[in-house]
Amino acid sequence: MATSTLLAILKFNDQFSSAYSKAIRNMDSGSKKVMTNMKRLSSIADNLGNVGRTMTAAVTLPIIGLGTKAVQSAVQYEGSIAKIMTLRGKLRQYGESEEQVRQTAIDTINDMSKAYGIVRTEVAQSYYELASAFNKTDDMARGMNTAMQ
Repeated sequence: MATSTLLAILKFNDQFSSAYSKAIRNMDSGSKKVMTNMKRLSSIADNLGNVGRTMTAAVTLPIIGLGTKAVQSAVQYEGSIAKIMTLRGKLRQYGESEEQVRQTAIDTINDMSKAYGIVRTEVAQSYYELASAFNKTDDMARGMNTAMQ
């Protein structure tokens, strides 16, 4: 008996395989784009962190320094006023209360600071020195005006 072989090639023409392959390729391409964008975002986040650190050093620290200087100046000024008040007996006009003496000193110091462009702590120190030297407040006021010019 003779044997024969039948060779058959079957070709399926389906619509699914092509669309499935294309979808897989698109998903692969999309995931690569997502990964690229994530790397870019990570780089941007790192750069923003560096900007934040730089701004902290360049902006925040000087503000803290100015605040510290302002507090220090205020403390020195209040110390000068307290020192002036040790001479309240010499500075008191007839019938003035201690608070009135203090307010007069503060007003005089502020006015002279504005008029002559000298910081209040320096004017307050001069006020104290002149109050110590003179017995009359009128003499002291003339001495302050002369010294400030």
